[in-house]
Amino acid sequence: MIDKNERNEFARLSQLGLLIVAGISVVCALLHIFQPDRFDEKTAMFLVVAVVALVIHQIKKFKGFGIEFEKEVNQLKEDVKSVEAAVGNLEKGVGPGSKTAVTSPAAAPPAQGTIAAIGAPAADLNDPNKGCFGGNSEANGRKLIATIEPDAGPKSSRCRVIIRVVSTDPARPLTGKVNLHLHPTFGHWSSYEIEAKGGIAEDKIVSYGAFTIGAEADYGKTRLELDLMDVPGGTQRFYED
Repeated sequence: MIDKNERNEFARLSQLGLLIVAGISVVCALLHIFQPDRFDEKTAMFLVVAVVALVIHQIKKFKGFGIEFEKEVNQLKEDVKSVEAAVGNLEKGVGPGSKTAVTSPAAAPPAQGTIAAIGAPAADLNDPNKGCFGGNSEANGRKLIATIEPDAGPKSSRCRVIIRVVSTDPARPLTGKVNLHLHPTFGHWSSYEIEAKGGIAEDKIVSYGAFTIGAEADYGKTRLELDLMDVPGGTQRFYED
């Protein structure tokens, strides 16, 4: 039988361990902001969740010996929520592509002289591609489509986005290069070229929020745009941020 002192000591150590994990999590998140190419915050988040889950599991196991730690378990759950909220706050207000942009190895260097690059007027300063590429996702026998999936759990705004430009006219398969235009927070990847292969121009990115994608095909003769707010599949925070 574990006495009261041992129970209190166990609870104290558990709380201390969680605080250490929370501190490491915040440090890792800050490291990723300043050195995104050297540290993957998704790895850190998974590490934190794994350690916290282990701590809670061990406490619940001790209940089988007749020790009631319900209060401690509930407090730990609240602490986990606080850590998740802190990580979520780090994702806020920095723009969809401020942290990470993952493009395919075949993606060409940023395109020069494109509509987005020369500063065409935008209806929404927070979403500068909105209305700048014709306003439609389908035109001239081409269609811009996207799929969205969570990349760091249901409570994170981080999502994977697959972008495709395809032909809707069997007699005119898509060929050549397609210029993609992302949110300005993607930095030098805010405008770049990809090559159509097998009639499809495709790329993958990671984004922390929804924005309007612009695309130019057929040597600039076809302009398309797609607002990711209209594409389902992301987390709630993805559409809020």
